[in-house]
Amino acid sequence: MSTTKSMRNLYKGLSLYTKEEYDKIWDDSIIVLDTNILLNLFRYSDDTRKDILNCLKKFKNRIWIPYQVIKEYYKNRDKTIDDSNIVIDELKKIIDKKYSEIYEELAKQIERTQAAEEIKKAIEKSQENVSPIFQKFKNGKEQEQISERNLTIENEIFELIKDSFEDEYEYKDIENIIIEGEKRIDNNIPPGYMDGNKNEQYNKHIINGDYIIFSSIIEKAKKEKKCVIFITDDKKEDWFQKVNGKIIGGRNELLQEFYKETGKLMLMYTAEGFINKYNIKYPQKPIPAETVKEIEKVNTDVKWLNTFFGSDNEKRLYGKYIYEYNNELSINEKRKCLLEIYQNIQELINIWKRHSFDSELVLRNANEILVNVYKIDKYYIIGCSKNFAKIRSCSLRLSQIMNTNNFAYFYEIIDEILDELNHIINKNNQEIAYG
Repeated sequence: MSTTKSMRNLYKGLSLYTKEEYDKIWDDSIIVLDTNILLNLFRYSDDTRKDILNCLKKFKNRIWIPYQVIKEYYKNRDKTIDDSNIVIDELKKIIDKKYSEIYEELAKQIERTQAAEEIKKAIEKSQENVSPIFQKFKNGKEQEQISERNLTIENEIFELIKDSFEDEYEYKDIENIIIEGEKRIDNNIPPGYMDGNKNEQYNKHIINGDYIIFSSIIEKAKKEKKCVIFITDDKKEDWFQKVNGKIIGGRNELLQEFYKETGKLMLMYTAEGFINKYNIKYPQKPIPAETVKEIEKVNTDVKWLNTFFGSDNEKRLYGKYIYEYNNELSINEKRKCLLEIYQNIQELINIWKRHSFDSELVLRNANEILVNVYKIDKYYIIGCSKNFAKIRSCSLRLSQIMNTNNFAYFYEIIDEILDELNHIINKNNQEIAYG
C-alpha cells in the first residue's frame, strides 16, 4: 500500500509538530530520564526535590531508564554527594575573602569617619555568627543526618523507577553500538561528540555514553511503538538545538533519526524546560517558579564544580560557560557602579547649585565615587579603556582634595571634574548597553 509522498511525512522529525502531535506525545509517550536528572535530586533543597518528584510521579507508569543511565548513576552518585562538601568549602573561602576585603576598605577609612569603627565591630559580629554554620556541616551529627537524607533520596528514586528500566548487559553485547558511537565522536555527529575526550574505553574504543543511551531509547520506542520525551540537564549542543544561544528543542538530526528508525516522534527537555511546559499543559496545580529558579541555579553550580574540580574534559566543556557568566557579571557590576557614580555626581552638582557647601556630604559622595571606581577596576576583565583611565584621574583629584581639605580648590575645579566624569560615564553606559 503506497502513501502520498510529502515533505512532512518524509521529514516529520525535522518539521514543526502539529498541536495534535504535540498533545499525543505528552499524553501517551515513554518518559526517559537522563543520569543528571537523577543525580541532581541529591543537590536540590528538600522542597524543590519534592516538587520535581511530585511532577514526575504524575507520569509514574510511563517513566523508563536505560541501563547506561543506571551505570552512570552508580558511577557518579558518591561524587555528586561529596560535591556538597566542596560547595561548603568554596563558599567559606569566598565569604572569608569578602570579609578581608571589607576590613581592608574599612582600615582605609578608619581615620576619616567614626562610623568605620562601628561598622567594623558590626561586621566582626556577623562573621562570628557565620562561622558556626560552616562548622555545623562538618561535625559528625550533621554528617549522619546528611547520610540519612541521601538514603531517603535514593529510595525515592527507586520508588519512582520501580522495575521500569533496561535489562543489564555487558559492553561486549553492544560492541557495534560502541563502534558507531566512536565514529560519531570522530565525525562530530550527535549525540555525544562533545564528550569525546572521556577516558572510558572498551577494546580501545571510546565509550560514547550519550549514543548508547540514544540507541536504547530508539529500541524501547520500537518495542513499545510509542513516542518519547527525553529529559536531560546535559545542555550541550550535541543534544539540543540552539538559536542565538537559547535552547529551542532537541537537536534536529536526532529527532529525524529517531523518526526514521521508529516511525514515532520525540521531544527533548531540560528539567526546567519540562516543568515549564508541564505548567502550561496542566495549569491546575503548577510547580512553583522558585523550583525552576533553583533548578537553574543548581545547573550553574554544577558547571562551576565541573570547571574547577571535574575532569580535564569537563573543564574544557564548561569553561566557556563560566567565562560567559563572568563576563555577564562584569557587565552588570560595571553598569551598577557607573549608575552609582552618576548618582553621586548629580548630588555633587546639586550641592554646587545650592551654593551651600556641606563638607561632610561632599566627602561622602566623593568617597563613594572612589569606591565604585576601584570596583570597576576589578570587573574590567577585558583591557582598560582610555575613558576608564580618565575616571581614575578625576577621582584621584577628588581624593587629593579630600585628603587636604582644600575646599577652595574644590570650588575652582569641581565643574571641570564633574563635566569630565559625566561625559565619560554617559559614553561608558552606551558601550555597556551594547556590551
